[in-house]
Amino acid sequence: MKKGLKVFLTAAIVLSAVACSTTSDEETKNKDTKEKVVETKEDTSVPKEYRNALHKAENYSKMMHMSKQRIYDQLTSEYGEKFTAEEAQYAIDNLDE
Repeated sequence: MKKGLKVFLTAAIVLSAVACSTTSDEETKNKDTKEKVVETKEDTSVPKEYRNALHKAENYSKMMHMSKQRIYDQLTSEYGEKFTAEEAQYAIDNLDE
């Protein structure tokens, strides 16, 4: 029962964050363009899963204003992102606030 409730609450939070977005189409296009430029300049010496964990952490931080502890918990949760503890810690250590 608790597992189902946790999944439901996480989904509800994500959906409400998406629904509350007030970004215009033009702002979205500009943001997508900027993100593509950043993605091409990423440090490829860092393993892909570590970079993916950092990207997810940045999204949680910006979109949902979650604390580092809550982001870490979400990244490592079996009901969340399922990153390893090392990948999640890398993301937290490299998260720009």
